[in-house]
Amino acid sequence: MTNQPHPYFHHLQPSESMTRLVAALRRVVKAMHHVHPEQVDDESADAAERLANRLESAGSLGIRQESVLRHTRSPLSGVMNPMAPPMT
Repeated sequence: MTNQPHPYFHHLQPSESMTRLVAALRRVVKAMHHVHPEQVDDESADAAERLANRLESAGSLGIRQESVLRHTRSPLSGVMNPMAPPMT
């Protein structure tokens, strides 16, 4: 594996802030597997709700995205999909 972007998608690499956001969300998803369901953490729940609200207000790419743009959200290798395994 290499850290170089696929040449076909080189122009669709996320910004540094979006790369950091996706990496952090992957850590959150992984960490959730180790939190007991009876854990009480209103501060984290509040932070997650604020983040969700902020991202929802950022806008939408819409339904008719070009296929190259949709690829960034792929469930298998989408660089903007925090549920996709990090692949290069």
